[in-house]
Amino acid sequence: FGSVTTAAAEDGYRFWGYYTWTGQEWTFATIGAHEAVPEDGAVEGWRFAVSGNTPRMPRTDTDFDTICAGVPAEDGKKRVAVVIDYGTDEDSPTGTAPEATGTCVVADSNVTGLDLLRAVTDVRDEANMVCGVSNHPETGCGDPVPDIDVPLNEDPVELRITDPVGSSEWDPSTAPTPDPAADDTDD
Repeated sequence: FGSVTTAAAEDGYRFWGYYTWTGQEWTFATIGAHEAVPEDGAVEGWRFAVSGNTPRMPRTDTDFDTICAGVPAEDGKKRVAVVIDYGTDEDSPTGTAPEATGTCVVADSNVTGLDLLRAVTDVRDEANMVCGVSNHPETGCGDPVPDIDVPLNEDPVELRITDPVGSSEWDPSTAPTPDPAADDTDD
């Protein structure tokens, strides 16, 4: 931790990548979000980054139980944890990336990964490619970036867990509460 090493420079793109959590690691999705139909208990990940030949995965390993804590199963519905990693300030066209979030989505069992993302936030897309999430970035879509230096490793980020979306049975009193001691710092 603390240092970031980079691979050799290459040409790349600034884009949103779509990933699935295996319970151990993130993998680049092999089916587009507009076609993928995740099952109950799945964790879907979105990561904005400047990347080339090597995908840049979401920088958290937060699991379904953490994101969907206290959200009960509902008949005919599925619960899917949606992770949105807006990337680093260096990757952002504006120089500032929003904080990463995790949201539990309760939806009909046949909704796609793209539908789940749209349940959480505004999505700008073109030809089945996600171009902007929560207006990040405001313009562009998979824009080329010459001579990039892709980090070989990145420090993990902590997700801000948001209230679930689509649940008619969620009780906020069952949500985990942050540990105030975790925020204490020595002055």
